[in-house]
Amino acid sequence: MKWKPLNLNAPDFSGLYRIALDGRLVYIGQAYRVISRLKSHGILPGGVCDKAGLFKGIAFESLDIKTYEIACKLKRIGVERRLIRKLKPPACISGNPNNKGKAVSIMAKNAQFRKFVRLVGSQADASRLLNISPGHISLLYNGKRPVT
Repeated sequence: MKWKPLNLNAPDFSGLYRIALDGRLVYIGQAYRVISRLKSHGILPGGVCDKAGLFKGIAFESLDIKTYEIACKLKRIGVERRLIRKLKPPACISGNPNNKGKAVSIMAKNAQFRKFVRLVGSQADASRLLNISPGHISLLYNGKRPVT
């Protein structure tokens, strides 16, 4: 498999993307529109995650994004799942049997989480971006659960 560096000037395309933080692979994903998906992650240069130095609860200093173009949706999904099972990137919760339920514990150890939430805008926005319940976001941000 020949991964190519992300070209932000290229038109949006279907395929896989891999995110390496500080030289270590942490995430593999697939999308119909890769560049749009990376913008939704906030990881592109100038994005929220890039400014905070935090991606899915993992602090970083250097970022490397590579892509692999695949037009067929079924092939994209199959290759993504195979790579996740084989490489076990720590930020991939879905499809990685070793990482069920670890997302919250990864973020709780990170001192930059409050800064990340402030850059995103609010705890509710962080909840949507990270796909974690608002209660967990509040727990991580305040150190206690909100009264319901």
